Formats: sequence, structure tokens, C-alpha cells
Amino acid sequence: MKFGDLLKEKKEKYNMKLVPFLVKTVIAPHGITDIGHSIITNNTSNLLKIYGINFGITNLVIHNFDNNYIMTFFLVLSSIIHFRHDFPRINLNNFEIPRYLLACTSLLLFYVLNPDLLIYYMVFFHVPNHFKLNHFHIEKLKIFNVLMYFGIALLCFYLDTNYHEKLNNVSIIDNIESIIISHVIYQEKYIINKKN
Repeated sequence: MKFGDLLKEKKEKYNMKLVPFLVKTVIAPHGITDIGHSIITNNTSNLLKIYGINFGITNLVIHNFDNNYIMTFFLVLSSIIHFRHDFPRINLNNFEIPRYLLACTSLLLFYVLNPDLLIYYMVFFHVPNHFKLNHFHIEKLKIFNVLMYFGIALLCFYLDTNYHEKLNNVSIIDNIESIIISHVIYQEKYIINKKN
């Protein structure tokens, strides 16, 4: 085996362990700050409605279709909407490049070049930006948010480590996508739009 092939194999093994770890411990729990925000702003019932409606639609309507592309479509669409906040406003000759376009192009590039790039983007750009955008309310319930974040990280790590095969089915994946979409809806409606 050539040295280059050995290096490539080591890198792939490293990525196979690192990427799932980052997803479980850094990315998955970051949306939990919505709970703290909903408590501070008396929006807990609105948060529960958003998550409940999405959960209901996912399980009562979307699961009746033969493919799961509907959830994937809504996940990609909500990701573009959500990720646009990670990009600065760029003007070229008095024309502002739409941040939706920047987010869409980035997602497409990640998909084409290497899907793991999305994980690194989220770890090094999106999650830190999430905390920056939400700092104003996270600070008000700092201990609560820290405990929730690490609690969810440990729960995700435990579940994926011990029940990975059972969790890796269309129904569970659709519900995880529903949680992500709900996070985006809550952020857009009750956090981002209230700050602007």
C-alpha cells in the first residue's frame, strides 16, 4: 500500500469518527436555546405549537407518502433560510447579493465537493453565529442554557452510540428533520424578526 493511500485511509477513518461526534455534541444541541428564549419572552406555547404542528404533519401526513423527499426538500429550504444569517451583506456595484443565494450556493458546493464540509461549516460558522445572534437571551438564563446544551449533547451521544441502528430509519430521520425545521421557524418568527 502506498503512503498516500495509507494517509487517505487514516483520514477517512478519522472523519468517520469525528463527524458523527461533532454532529451529536456540537450541532444537534444548539437549537435547545429556543427553550430559554421562549421562557424569557413568554413564547413557550408558541414554541410548543410550532414543534407540535410540525410533528403532527410529519407523522400524520408525510409518513403516508412512499418517499421521504418531502421532508428533505423542506429541510434544505429551511436550511437556506436559516443559514443566510451566517453570511455578511455583500454589495457589488450598488447591487446587494441576496444572502439566500449565498446560502444556497454554499450548500450546493458542500454537497458536490464533500458533504462533510457542511458539518465543519456548522461547527465553525453556524453554531458560533447562532450563539452570537442569540447571546442577548442566552445570558439571561446562562446556567439553564449550559445545562440544557450539555444535557442534550450527552443524550444524543448516548442514543446514537447505543441505538444507532434502531434510530437509523426513515421515521426517526423525518422527525429529526421536523425538529430542525421547527427550530428554523421559531428562530425566524420569534428571534430574528423581533431583533430587526
